[in-house]
Amino acid sequence: MRRYYALMLASGNRVQLLRVRGERTVLAETRLDWTFWEPIELSLEAVGMRLRASVNGREVFDVVDDDHLTGGAVAIVCEEGTISAGPVSIAPAG
Repeated sequence: MRRYYALMLASGNRVQLLRVRGERTVLAETRLDWTFWEPIELSLEAVGMRLRASVNGREVFDVVDDDHLTGGAVAIVCEEGTISAGPVSIAPAG
């Protein structure tokens, strides 16, 4: 079973916050001007039902997921093309 939250850059200059529990659910979406090959810092914090996401240090989403995940994993996902990643840090929220 696949279950995770994802902060993803999407085509059409969008950023999306997703919940995947078998099926993909878009929890939030907004326009974001981004360009291929320019460094982008993504941050996602999950505390209970609350999810906070930021791009380049600017908060883009602060949502409550009433059907929140209680477990899962951390990963970098590239669905097509290539990705270059710098340091990944995982820490307790707060």
